[in-house]
Amino acid sequence: MNYINEYKTIESYMRTELVVKKSKFITSVCPVQNEEEAICFINKIKKEFYDARHNVFAYQIGLKNEIQRCTDDGEPSGTSGAPTLDVLKKNNITNAIIVTTRYFGGTLLGTGGLVRAYGQSASKCIDASNVIHRKLFTKIHLSLNYVFSGKIGYILKQNNVTVEDILYTDVVTYVLLVDKTNFSLFEHTIIEATNSNVDIKIIGDTFYTI
Repeated sequence: MNYINEYKTIESYMRTELVVKKSKFITSVCPVQNEEEAICFINKIKKEFYDARHNVFAYQIGLKNEIQRCTDDGEPSGTSGAPTLDVLKKNNITNAIIVTTRYFGGTLLGTGGLVRAYGQSASKCIDASNVIHRKLFTKIHLSLNYVFSGKIGYILKQNNVTVEDILYTDVVTYVLLVDKTNFSLFEHTIIEATNSNVDIKIIGDTFYTI
């Protein structure tokens, strides 16, 4: 099956500043799940820095970076939005937006200077952020007789399976997070270990931070 099972993103909001020839570059980065959230964040920054001439942004959204947007917001074409987006691309970060606010310091930087300044500003903010990996897991309910609990506990430990909860009724029910890529093998191992005396209920696939 062709699916993306892991991606990198930003854990939370971060802001950094960079001064280049008296021009101040204030860069804000934020995780987003969709384009609506990205636009909302852009508007928030523009409202905060209402007196700034430039609020350059770039974002990538989607497991395959299906959505990529950037703007120069009044800066010379190609000098700010594209270098900012390149930082997300080079770091392989998705579901994130970068907005750099610039206050002109009186000295022209030139096209090359702007490209370097916006790229450095975005990189500085990403470097200061907590970059996280999110991986695809299959959440399941595993119900079986108490007699198998010792054997199952050993298998879970050997396979580094995350146990979210254990419910004790007339049977033992484990709430588990299993790496999506290893699920078929894990399922086979459990069925074999219990001689098929197990009930496996798949709840669904979800990305979790690892």
